[in-house]
Amino acid sequence: MALGVWNYTRDFDHQSDVDGDGNPLKARSQGLYILADHPLGANASMFYRHGWASSAANRFKSSFSTGVVLKEFLGGRPDDQLAMGLTIATNGVEYKQAQASPVDGSESAFELTYRAELGRGFALQPDFQYVMNPNTDPAVKNATVLAIRAEISL
Repeated sequence: MALGVWNYTRDFDHQSDVDGDGNPLKARSQGLYILADHPLGANASMFYRHGWASSAANRFKSSFSTGVVLKEFLGGRPDDQLAMGLTIATNGVEYKQAQASPVDGSESAFELTYRAELGRGFALQPDFQYVMNPNTDPAVKNATVLAIRAEISL
């Protein structure tokens, strides 16, 4: 488990507050997080991440992720991993107030990925994501994302 805090030394434009001339006021960007990884047996683990940020300077006030990683999902492939996860990012009040068109409160994504170790120093990782409420814009339909990652280690 890990706990942490972060802080930028320079200020950022405020998400919604402006001065009399319409220029954004400045806001401090800072936050905190918690990370945890828990074994569920010899070949499985569960992860949890939660972060919070100052919503005056950051669009998202919080982000939450959880999921499961399974090793040796297919027999005889000890270095392969199957992972499933869910992430939810929540808009801050200031960001929502500053938008010309209404936005929803959060965006969620479900992810399924498989990392296949295909040889010494080479792996392929296809990835499927289903994004619900993309960009928190009610006018945008849910999206399916397909990707593949190639990993070469020398």
